[in-house]
Amino acid sequence: MNWDRVKFEEDREVRLSQQALDKGLEKLSKEFLAASYQRDYCYQWDWAGFPLLQMPEDIVAYQEIVLGCKPTVIIESGVAWGGGIALAASLMSTYQPDGKVLGIDLNLDLSLQDRLGELGLPVLIDLIRASSVDKEAIDWVSSQIGSEDSVMVVLDSHHTHEHVLAELNAYAGLVSRGQFLIVGDTSIKDLANSTDRVRQWSLTDNPHTALQEFLLSNKEFCVDERLSKKLLTTFHPGGYLRKI
Repeated sequence: MNWDRVKFEEDREVRLSQQALDKGLEKLSKEFLAASYQRDYCYQWDWAGFPLLQMPEDIVAYQEIVLGCKPTVIIESGVAWGGGIALAASLMSTYQPDGKVLGIDLNLDLSLQDRLGELGLPVLIDLIRASSVDKEAIDWVSSQIGSEDSVMVVLDSHHTHEHVLAELNAYAGLVSRGQFLIVGDTSIKDLANSTDRVRQWSLTDNPHTALQEFLLSNKEFCVDERLSKKLLTTFHPGGYLRKI
């Protein structure tokens, strides 16, 4: 076999273009996403022993982004069980051991930071119990960013239109050029009725509607179209934004 990486990449781009045009595959992907959502399939995965409430494709895409863009600070709203923080810190430890991973959650388990510290990673992990849109949280995050830092932001907390739009307006300015702003759970636009759990968001009031409004007035960000073509079973369709 001829291990020609250039040819492999060329072939991969052709396959990606073909995949993006395959309506049958798109339909199957959406059907699987909806069916798996009813069974909380995303709840089955851990990172380093911490539950990570994501689809496997999104986990792989996340590591591609982090290792490709190499942010020195990653900010995550919506810490939950800590899997996303553990993943971010694990990845950052491979290239920026003196970097920072900052987490914000109104319902933060106060024991979580100590338990994450037991992973022994060199990266600083710091968490705050607050609403991500409170001045306290925004000021705290801002105070931890240095002039030379390269900042990435992940928004995955309360999923109403109002809250996500407020997060976007508060944190977009912290994202460094070339880095990503990830808006979580934009798939609610299709999945809000696929669970029997009562939620405050809906098919017309969700992260996707907030994202659409944000992009109308903010031209510094664009949707990463290559990722959009590649991801079939993502919770964040159109939610992977790159700062231009």
